[in-house]
Amino acid sequence: MKYLFISILIVTALPCFSQVSVTVKWNQYNSLLKNDTIYYNPGKKITWQDFKGKPDVQSGATAITSSGFGYLAGIQSHEGKTDIGITVYCYFSKPGSWVRTASDYALNHEQHHFDISFIVTSLFIQKLKAAKFTRNNYDALLEKIYRES
Repeated sequence: MKYLFISILIVTALPCFSQVSVTVKWNQYNSLLKNDTIYYNPGKKITWQDFKGKPDVQSGATAITSSGFGYLAGIQSHEGKTDIGITVYCYFSKPGSWVRTASDYALNHEQHHFDISFIVTSLFIQKLKAAKFTRNNYDALLEKIYRES
């Protein structure tokens, strides 16, 4: 009985020690696929025509940029090997962004908000690459790093 218990324990614990490979990649989506979203491209700047939202009458702001980052992730296991794939993207929401008073200065300011979103996205990618993912902690650790970023 003692050996049966030890055997079961070893067999159930083996997946925890399987080889895990993690691939983190930046994906620059094609903005033409979604007319309401711009995906970050260092060579392309936003324009006032990209701000499609209706200004908030309660806000004293000249303009608002709605931007952020997200990820798509998947995990596959086969013959003791686990592959985790994480694709990261940074976006600007056209319907979530609005302008009340357009100026070159204000547009530059709003571009910097989008640039800051990209900087945070880059930090997120660095944290993912440094993380010690396992099959068991993958979901929780990925979500934790996302929330911290």
